[in-house]
Amino acid sequence: MKRCGACGAMFYCSEQCQKADWRNVHKLECEHLKTLTAREDSFLTNCCLSGTGLLALRFCLKAHLDSKFKESKWSLHNGGERTIDDLMHHVDEMVKCECSLKIYQPLIRDIMSLGIPGLTQDTVLVRISQVFINSFIIEYDRRWIPNRVHGLKLLGHGLYVKQSVFDHSCVPNTHCSFIGPVQTIRATCEIDTDKEQVLISYLVGESLCSERNTLLRKKYYFECSCRLCTVPEAQREFMRLMDLSRTVATSTPCVRRTVSRELYEKFKLVFGEHNEDSTVFLFAMMVDQVTVLLRGHKTPSALQDYRSLTEHVAILWGLDHPNYTALLAIFAHVFN
Repeated sequence: MKRCGACGAMFYCSEQCQKADWRNVHKLECEHLKTLTAREDSFLTNCCLSGTGLLALRFCLKAHLDSKFKESKWSLHNGGERTIDDLMHHVDEMVKCECSLKIYQPLIRDIMSLGIPGLTQDTVLVRISQVFINSFIIEYDRRWIPNRVHGLKLLGHGLYVKQSVFDHSCVPNTHCSFIGPVQTIRATCEIDTDKEQVLISYLVGESLCSERNTLLRKKYYFECSCRLCTVPEAQREFMRLMDLSRTVATSTPCVRRTVSRELYEKFKLVFGEHNEDSTVFLFAMMVDQVTVLLRGHKTPSALQDYRSLTEHVAILWGLDHPNYTALLAIFAHVFN
């Protein structure tokens, strides 16, 4: 990694990346970051703020010092437009929350101490809130990086003006993924945009309804009212697992296999190993495994998974069931 020799706070993967960032924003912030890195009590030393806090500082400076950026308009999927001033913020709720103020106070203090002409504390509060409300955690799939093992790795935090228009649901109809800093949002089902919203999940991982809403209130200042959070508790686990299973098909092969195994184990715990509901998902897993095998990834792991899943269907549906015979035919086609 290449490090900025002036401020020492920014790192780059290449000289080209460093030059591009200088033109984009770093020329506005380098001197200020140099001042902050010299302080032992700077927010940059705070593990709770170092990632998103640096993004908030960059966004605050660029929005204040770059008039072209402030006036820029991003075209949305529905034909509308969005500027940075349209980004949601909850400053009123934030200033009332002692916990939030305690976290953000070092960042607010450091930005105001820079003495930037015309930059008020009210503006700083709005920009910080916009970043913490609208930013995404960027994870990349290491299968795209040469000589790296498969799996997801945290790359950083990013603010995507266009994508920030999407609302939250615990059962979203899209799946978000990254290749480097490039974000892709794929539909996991057919969406009638004239009647339906495009929904994403603001949360990483799964948890109980009460735990999800605690996290949403703490960071985003709202409670979820999606269909998963408004149905009786007994139905929530079934709906959550069924909707999560739709994300499998939109992921990369290595992620699909990992998620498939995890979800299938949860299905078995909820519905029983030979329950019809778990086998509906099981059949979808098999189709995914066949897709992987047909692409030439005939690994021992894939072969073992496929055989165990085929045996499961044979136990549940019987050897004469059309689904079982169809799977055997596909299996023979792939390995012969």
